[in-house]
Amino acid sequence: MSQVGQNWETIDTAHQGIKNLPAVLLYSPELVNPDFIPDGIVEGYHQDEEGWIGAVWCGNCDVWHTKQINPTHWMRKPQPPAAAC
Repeated sequence: MSQVGQNWETIDTAHQGIKNLPAVLLYSPELVNPDFIPDGIVEGYHQDEEGWIGAVWCGNCDVWHTKQINPTHWMRKPQPPAAAC
């Protein structure tokens, strides 16, 4: 049984509550890069004035930076594993 938020959803389902989260996983086929983002998945967030902002690797500068992206799908970030006792 899958948990709520553990499946990819189309970006048009990202209602205001999701847009207010500090970060979600975003997928965009335009971000696929075999060297830096092979699966097209980045962490990002929604900003009212800018739209969707994602953390993208810049190979020329050798640094992560944020930029406006056009994702097609989103998913809540999974919970980290439980700490070992």
